[in-house]
Formats: sequence, structure tokens, C-alpha cells
Amino acid sequence: MEAAFPMSTAHAQPNLFIVGAAKCGTTSVAVLLGAQADVFLPPVKEPSPFAEGYPERTRFPEPYESLYAPGAGRRHRLDASTPHLSSPTAAETIRRHYPHARIIILLRAPHRRAYSLYNWMTREGYEPMPTFEAALAAEPARRDAYRDTSPQYSWNYRYRESGLYHAQVKRYLDLFPAAQVRVIILDAPATTDAGIIAGLAEFLDIPIAASALPRLNEASGVRSARLQFLLRHQFQAPGSAPRPWPGKGRLIRLLQRWNEHASVPPLRADTAAALKAFYREDILALARTLNTRLDHWL
Repeated sequence: MEAAFPMSTAHAQPNLFIVGAAKCGTTSVAVLLGAQADVFLPPVKEPSPFAEGYPERTRFPEPYESLYAPGAGRRHRLDASTPHLSSPTAAETIRRHYPHARIIILLRAPHRRAYSLYNWMTREGYEPMPTFEAALAAEPARRDAYRDTSPQYSWNYRYRESGLYHAQVKRYLDLFPAAQVRVIILDAPATTDAGIIAGLAEFLDIPIAASALPRLNEASGVRSARLQFLLRHQFQAPGSAPRPWPGKGRLIRLLQRWNEHASVPPLRADTAAALKAFYREDILALARTLNTRLDHWL
């Protein structure tokens, strides 16, 4: 098995990628794996070097590969960049530079993932739209307007489109041998934490000392998406320098904490139904490709 994970004689390189999807338990799985003796997870969990348009991506090959130098003695060196799934070019680039890499893809019902992503974007101050429905309505106009410049990764504003999993998953299945790709349906009726952990242990051929996935990045809401957006951008025009005044940072943190106390309202039934209809053909195509049933998503 060791031969499947070659190590550069010059320096350690990543050889395990959790590529997404965003808001599908990727942080929980990354933290679980990073706690194992055989896995190295760098301090930058999502360097995202191959995601075009990701505003904070780490430059490749350096300093990206330097992140993995401390993991030279570990069997697996993990990059957990979720933008690498939605990125149209990342799969091919990963294949070109790391052809022996193992790929982990986590998925859940796309309509629920889309709503979870919207709630994360509002909580983090990247989404000013006051409702999920308003953000969905704005998506077509944003698609081109945010292609090159946006407050966050442009695909994160494509709540509907980024849930079309089939083409995203198929890119990896077409480029990597089947033995190197593991697709996990997080919300399948028979899925359990123990089953996910056992499957990961088998896929990576390592012992995993855990009985449950850590619960991380769980949903929380905001009272006002617009206020959170203004606080994130510190009431400044895009591209301008922050306006300095005494105590501003402390005041902003206090306002953010106050604004984050609201709970997340349920996804509207009519919105969920419309999204399920939108995703139907893509879900059926993905089910055929994976040779599995995804009826629970419909």
C-alpha cells in the first residue's frame, strides 16, 4: 500500500485532498483526520491554490508546498480546500501535479447545502442579501459580475449552481483511478459516524482512533445580513483603506457578537420544492454515475 503514496525526495507534498463540497461536513472530517498520527493537516486548512478566483488562495508551488514540509514523516498530507470541487480546473491541475493523490468528496442534499452555505455567508459577513430567496434571485446577475472580483469566492455566491454535483464529481472520477476517489453521501439513510470513520480508515489504510465525527461549523444565523456585511467591511468602500478611529475594532466585534445571536429560520417549503425540482435531473445523473440511490434527496 505504501507504494501508492510516493514521497518526494526533495520535500513533502500533499497527497490527500478533501475537495468538498462546502458545508457538507468537510471541516469535521478534516479535523478528525488531522488528529490521527498518520495524517498531517497544515495550519492553513484551505490553501485552495488551484481554485481560480479564490481571494485568499496560497500561491503554487511556493509557499503552498512549504506548508507540508513539517509533514514529511506522515503517510498522508492533507489539503482540505473545498473550492477545489466547484472550480472547473482544479481537478485537472491536482491530477497533473499529484497523480497519486487520494481524493475525498463529501455530499449532502443540494437544496439543504445551498441554504447552509447562504447562512454561513451571512454569518461571516460576505452576503448582504436579507433572505435566501433574494440571494437566489440575484444569482444570475452575480454569475458574471462576481467572476473576477467579489467579496468572497465567486462560486460561494452561486448557491443554486454550485449544488449541481454531477459534473463536479465526474471531473475527479474521470481523471483519477476509482481506487483513489472516495465519495461519501453524508446524509444517506444508512450513513452513521461509525460507518464514515470505518470507510475512511479502510480508504487510507490507517487506524482512526475515534467513534464520532466532531461537530463543527454548525448552523447559526444573524439578525441582519446587511449589518454583518457592513461590519465585515468596516463601513468602507470596496478597495479603500479602513477608516481608523479609536476603539473601532472592539466596537465592531461587540456588534458582530450581538448580531449573531439569532437562530436560523427553517428553509421555506416552496423554496425547497423549487430547488429539488431544479436539481432532479442532476441528482439522477449522479446516482447513475455513482451506482447508488439518492432518492432521499428528491
